[in-house]
Amino acid sequence: MNIIPSPTPSRTNATQPWRSGYGNELYDAIAEFGIGAGREVLDVGCGTGQATEPLAVRGCIVTGLDPSVERLTTAVERLPNLKFVQGRVEDLPFADNSFDGVVCAQAFHHFDQTKAMEELIRVVRPGRPVAIWWKMLSSTDRAREAREHSSLRAGRPPIPDPLKGGFRAFFAAPFSDRRTRVLRHVVFTTVDQWMAYERTRSRAAAHFEANFEKYLSQLEVELRESYGDGEMQATYIQYLYVGLAP
Repeated sequence: MNIIPSPTPSRTNATQPWRSGYGNELYDAIAEFGIGAGREVLDVGCGTGQATEPLAVRGCIVTGLDPSVERLTTAVERLPNLKFVQGRVEDLPFADNSFDGVVCAQAFHHFDQTKAMEELIRVVRPGRPVAIWWKMLSSTDRAREAREHSSLRAGRPPIPDPLKGGFRAFFAAPFSDRRTRVLRHVVFTTVDQWMAYERTRSRAAAHFEANFEKYLSQLEVELRESYGDGEMQATYIQYLYVGLAP
């Protein structure tokens, strides 16, 4: 897979300043596969609507689905004109062939992937796209290096990337066609915003358990040694998988 450079670095999201979202190039890419204006799109594992919102801005008719009442409450408060549904991805509360496309941003590793993939293919119309993506800090990014150092100093190994071991469920699914893209995404933020974001990472809290505060303290020291109180840059690699329903 070729890495496509991102020519337009972005600032952190004003409504959720510690979460940077995804690059415009990613949304351009999924639009090429038919997830664009006027299409009925399901966003599974939508959380607070971080991917739901830009899809709606681009003219998609979006329904967001998540199992968490708390996250959906925040999504509804942020985006009162959009539709959100509580439910499990492994048992979607929708009829067959209900949508023109399905997306899942940064969440598919939380599910039973085989059952979830079956459900996504069931609710999307034949020939229409299922798009799943993750973003991960580049292997050469300073924030990633700081996370790894801080993990070890907190007595735990670094958190593994969600795609460690590959994405078998995607390649085993009965898609009529499949595509992969790798896109670079550069974000500018501050150490304060980054640390606020780190505190919201439930995966990190579960990984470090009683050592979570130790990890956070060490990480802040590392980042301030590099950036002080000024602006910091983070470089992500976005991994996009698109399959067409049979």
